[in-house]
Amino acid sequence: MKTLIRIVIGIFAVLGAIFLSLSVFSSFFPNNCEYLSFGSISSPDNQFRAKQVLWNCEKEDYIRTEVRLIKVDGNPRMSWGAFGVRSKRLGEGSAFRPVPIEVSWLTDRKLKITYPSDADVFMLDNDVEGIDVTFVKTDTMSR
Repeated sequence: MKTLIRIVIGIFAVLGAIFLSLSVFSSFFPNNCEYLSFGSISSPDNQFRAKQVLWNCEKEDYIRTEVRLIKVDGNPRMSWGAFGVRSKRLGEGSAFRPVPIEVSWLTDRKLKITYPSDADVFMLDNDVEGIDVTFVKTDTMSR
């Protein structure tokens, strides 16, 4: 009988540990996210694409606009983040307005990203998979 009780307690302990681990893991990653790819531009040699992606996650009070780099001949699901900004709500309970971003290739391995100087930037990576990324803040882009 003691062995049976130990086995049952052990099973519940393992199940509890699994549940706790999944709860902690899921709190670090946003769930219920929707994304929309709304712009893509190929490098002059057609080896890379710079893709703009808009993320809307249920747990966040903003949307994210990211520029991601993709190797054309690689896995289409594999991309690298180069730039990201957050957009706040226009007002209480209202919609979001994405931050305007301009993306252009200067050479086969040099990308330029222009964004408003007052943008809430959360990601800047100027060397992504051998691509030299230049960031330009400007006051002339309308928000």
